[in-house]
Amino acid sequence: MNLFLTRLYLPASDDERAKERRDRRIDATILPLFVVLYYAVGHALAVPGDRPDAPQAFWPGLVNAVFACHALWGQSVVRPVGDKQRHKELWQVQKCLGMWVFLTRNVLCIQAIHSVASFVSPAVANAVAVYVAGMGLFVTIQYFVLVHWNRDFVQVCKHWAERGVPYRELMFYVHLPAGFVGLSDLAFAKPRAPLEASIADYTGIVKTLLAFVAYYMTLIHVNHRLTGEWPYPFMYPLGTSVSKWAVFTAVQSSVLLVFVTGACWLIWYMP
Repeated sequence: MNLFLTRLYLPASDDERAKERRDRRIDATILPLFVVLYYAVGHALAVPGDRPDAPQAFWPGLVNAVFACHALWGQSVVRPVGDKQRHKELWQVQKCLGMWVFLTRNVLCIQAIHSVASFVSPAVANAVAVYVAGMGLFVTIQYFVLVHWNRDFVQVCKHWAERGVPYRELMFYVHLPAGFVGLSDLAFAKPRAPLEASIADYTGIVKTLLAFVAYYMTLIHVNHRLTGEWPYPFMYPLGTSVSKWAVFTAVQSSVLLVFVTGACWLIWYMP
């Protein structure tokens, strides 16, 4: 039984093998940048006086780290690289940035870094925990709302199922833990006092979230200019309409803010 530990499909063509090598090079370049950015943001948000030696609870933190890192592994290594002939849009949209054009890859990477940093740099991890939890909830819930039942996505899953690849099950697993890991991190792993200090400035939380939204919106629009494709099927009806994208961005930003606010409430009211 494959527990999403090894690749589900070996590249069968020269194009697929070339794409796999390119994706690995992109991953090797971007992942260290995310580590640097994580620490830069964490240090910027760290509350003065937060004890750097206030560690998280070991066993809940370890469980969170296993699930977070395994989900990133599943999305990075276990998944098939793609099918150029059958899924031209998905193939093309990854031409420049690989899987990093997808929000899931960004958030899973942040969550995996966070789960490890929580052991070695607790002050930094405490400062960003509420953001990581909110983004994890966003990825899990929005995947099932916008993607899992999408007609185009279902067709992609059927294609891989015909080739013996449980792609739908993998995507279910990859997206499911993010929200639960985020909540578990706040409720069971992190010390209470630093979390309360980290959410004292709610206006700062909103500004930080808007900066993340601006980053991702810029990323996918630059990628669209380079590849001509959008990362998700539901984005195609938006086209290049400024008004449609403004509404979409406002709605999704509000949803993300709701999830992060929910994470704040968990910190405020949990016993």
